[in-house]
Amino acid sequence: MIVKASTNPLVKVDALTVQFTTHARGRRTTIEPVSKVSFEIAEGEVLALVGESGSGKTTIGRTLVKIVEATSGQIYFAGRNITRIRSQAVRSLHAEVQMIFQDPFAALNPTATIQEHLALPAHVYQHISRSAMDQKVRELLDEVGLSPADEFRGKYPHELSGGQRQRVVIARALAANPRFIVADEPVSMLDVSIRADILRILRDLKERLSISLLYITHDLASARYLSDRIMVLYGGKIMEVGTARDIVKNPRHPYTQLLLAAVPGRTEALPQVAEAAPDLSVGSQGCPFAPRCPYTMDACRTQPIPIISVESQHEVACLFSEMADAVTPSSSP
Repeated sequence: MIVKASTNPLVKVDALTVQFTTHARGRRTTIEPVSKVSFEIAEGEVLALVGESGSGKTTIGRTLVKIVEATSGQIYFAGRNITRIRSQAVRSLHAEVQMIFQDPFAALNPTATIQEHLALPAHVYQHISRSAMDQKVRELLDEVGLSPADEFRGKYPHELSGGQRQRVVIARALAANPRFIVADEPVSMLDVSIRADILRILRDLKERLSISLLYITHDLASARYLSDRIMVLYGGKIMEVGTARDIVKNPRHPYTQLLLAAVPGRTEALPQVAEAAPDLSVGSQGCPFAPRCPYTMDACRTQPIPIISVESQHEVACLFSEMADAVTPSSSP
């Protein structure tokens, strides 16, 4: 059971599983990049989903915005079950749920001006009239720091820098006036000098407009800056979840410790014994991190790993952590 965001979450995901069929060397194989993942996001909360490439982060984000279909499990938004909605219902959902994509250039139509990129969602989802559209576009550009707006409205994506394009992508998401945004590694393709500005924009939106965010990243440092809570994912399964401060200051899962040790400037040794891709086959047993973990026991490879509470608002899926918590300190009389 995952720590709940609130008694009435805006987003609730229950045992979400996603499977894909692949074909290699004439053989058909089913993989499970997301396996029984459950979490909640409250109104105005930022939940960071952290993990290496291939951990299932983007698949979860795309499932929430209905780009990818869930194989099993349930997804609720504002109390409505949106797991199997289609066509018009999806379009209505996108008035409240938007996505910021990783590559700002690929996310924009190279033949459309910035004005056209922002006017379309404003008209479709907010029904802004043509007479009021210019003012709306100016407001959206000002919202993301592209001012004076008139210098940008008539330009095409190739005329902007990477950071400016990502600001346009954020403005386009805001044009629908959403309550929830999935931000899929929005700074990973930007120069280091630009990343802090984009993160500040997202943080300001959360604080000023009370927009809820699922922030997808492999970077614990940016997750700590932006998010209220962090959920660590590996091999499509939850490894650890807790407040941003607890996860960074007191990581309990060896995989979280590995991610933290990989942050630039850290000097501790990486806590792993091998480098191996997780087993994503359907029905795989045990902890997906077991082949890389220095504390692996036989049970880690063969039995389901329960998610245990180690502190208030802090849970971990790790048998080693569970055993460590059960040991009585040797200094006790």
